[in-house]
Amino acid sequence: NYYKREFRSVCSSHTSSRMMRVRRPLQRRYRRGYAANLIVLAVTIPSAAFFSTAYRRVLASPGSLRAFQQSSLGSLTTVQRNPKISLREGKRSVSSERSNLACGADVSAKEAGSGAKAAGGGPWGRVRIVNTFRELPRDPEDSNQRRQVEAAYSDVEPTPVKDPKLILHSSDLLCDLGLTESDAEDPEFTKVLAGNAAIPDSISWSMCYGGHQFGTWAGQLGDGRAIVLGEIETTSGDHYELQLKGAGPTPYSRRADGRAVLRSSIREFLCSEYMHHIGVPTTRALSLIGTGEPVARDFYYNGNVRLEPGAVVCRVAPSFLRFGSFQLPFSRGMPELTEDLIEYNIEHDFPHISSIPKQDQRILAWFGEVVNNTAALCAKWQSVGFVHGVLNTDNMSPLGITIDYGPYGFLEGFDPNYTPNLSDQSLRYTYKNQPYICKWNLYALSGAVDSILSFQSEPNSLSEEISGVLEKYDDIFLEKFHNLFGEKLGLRNLHAMASEETKFQPPLLTSLFDLLSREKVDFSLFFRRLPYLDPSKSYESFSDIPGELKAVIHGDSGEKAPEEVSENLEDWYAWFQAYLKEVREQEGEKGVLEGYRSWRDRMFAVNPRIVLRNYYAQEAISLAESGDFTTLNRLYEAVQKPFALSEAEIALVEKEIEGTKEFVSTRLDEYDRPAPLWAQTQPGIAQLS
Repeated sequence: NYYKREFRSVCSSHTSSRMMRVRRPLQRRYRRGYAANLIVLAVTIPSAAFFSTAYRRVLASPGSLRAFQQSSLGSLTTVQRNPKISLREGKRSVSSERSNLACGADVSAKEAGSGAKAAGGGPWGRVRIVNTFRELPRDPEDSNQRRQVEAAYSDVEPTPVKDPKLILHSSDLLCDLGLTESDAEDPEFTKVLAGNAAIPDSISWSMCYGGHQFGTWAGQLGDGRAIVLGEIETTSGDHYELQLKGAGPTPYSRRADGRAVLRSSIREFLCSEYMHHIGVPTTRALSLIGTGEPVARDFYYNGNVRLEPGAVVCRVAPSFLRFGSFQLPFSRGMPELTEDLIEYNIEHDFPHISSIPKQDQRILAWFGEVVNNTAALCAKWQSVGFVHGVLNTDNMSPLGITIDYGPYGFLEGFDPNYTPNLSDQSLRYTYKNQPYICKWNLYALSGAVDSILSFQSEPNSLSEEISGVLEKYDDIFLEKFHNLFGEKLGLRNLHAMASEETKFQPPLLTSLFDLLSREKVDFSLFFRRLPYLDPSKSYESFSDIPGELKAVIHGDSGEKAPEEVSENLEDWYAWFQAYLKEVREQEGEKGVLEGYRSWRDRMFAVNPRIVLRNYYAQEAISLAESGDFTTLNRLYEAVQKPFALSEAEIALVEKEIEGTKEFVSTRLDEYDRPAPLWAQTQPGIAQLS
């Protein structure tokens, strides 16, 4: 009772971030003292449920005594955080690696973890819930009114929908979460992911953050239509947040309704899963659910409002923190909250640097990780021709994962000035500008980071330490960019070809980009068809180049007139000769002996055959809006196998792959060609709002 009174008297009256320095020591005292008393109580009180509930609340949600007092003493899951986090490149991974448990088998409460207890019926009763975000300052107001919030998050419950129907779900992500295909057929699965029911023992919330939008500070933004259902920790130690997009209004919705339409939800589901399967770090999509309710939208923002089918998509990531999460408290003169958020991010997503004893050095190391993650992610985007479309600071993650799929697009004909965003009249977020904008966003974030460090700096300038970390971005990006394009070209030494004399760009790559741009050659198809070349042959002229490759240059659709490309044929031939010379020198005698099969294998493994072109997505969307999901299911099946070989490619690498030919001939052929030229510039297809 002593610890309870002491903790309550301080924490209930001081919820702002400025009191966290006082609250945290008291939290530790309370947790140690009260937990010790609970051990005694467990011996004398027969109700094990009371012990489970109280102990879990103290450990997992120490900042919320009110939640502890109001909790049901029914069956709740006891959770003990697993400090052994599975890492990939310094962060928690949303990996496709399977746990020791078979995905097709049910997981008992005992198997789900030490001390775990079934948390109610249905599939969600087996998941392990942690509420780590409760460690951060919470919005003290419980209403769902639009308002300014000086906290990290607000408690929000999803708004139920009329008639939820499961349209798509990710089978491999189900497995990562410890769920099964039979779980996806359970009505409770759909109810929870539609927002009509809660995960037992979870706490739902929306995040408060700000951001620079198109280079201008926008103030408070926040999750206007996104609500985190809860945090799940798997038996392998991976941590996931489950977030519903389109689940209803939040305190951050401003004038919006908090809903999402089927059109944008399909695009988000497909692209996040496609990016995962081509190896780009990204949030994942667990489910796509139709709501049975219409949503009013003005697609072109020109006053023509129409009703569209509503939907909810469940996004999954280790964390949904954004650059803007740290920027907003800094802009409000709340350095303690900025510090709390960074330390939280370090503890839960960068544990390998959490042991650095000095705070300044720890935060500086964290910022270095963010710079590296951002440079690596942007290089990956460039290598697959992905254009985000809305690279505001509120759409960038410190984990280096692609977040928020709005008016995105993939390069069709190579155009460095391409942006899929109709609203981007200044061409700020074009393909060629993405590396610079990512660095600009890091500069915007750096001010918030520098403000809580003790390093000396001049007024209105950054400290030397922070500036030094930022300056590493260019070198990190260029090296990763060159290495990725080297893989696409089947060359291992591309980065070594860059020098100060060549402006740090390999001449072979610079001349290729110039030719691709002149001809508006299909970016993805060109690299996919490049292995059709035979380095063992001596091509006497451009006309000797394999027809599959010439067709891409001339335009696979046959819509280019021959005279449009004839003036560049000599330049193309010269490039092919220089390129093949590099391949022969690199592969050497081994390449000759094996017929360059391993060279082709490497290139087919990194250059996707299937590209999620907006044209194909829109075709599936149009039919889905009328209730026909056949094309959508077929497209989703294709984006899960982006590197599958065609029949011609199988013959080229002399491989026999069981079942591949049948799959290719019936499922993928329609998605491995470019969109018609008219669709490559059509608003609503190539460009979106």
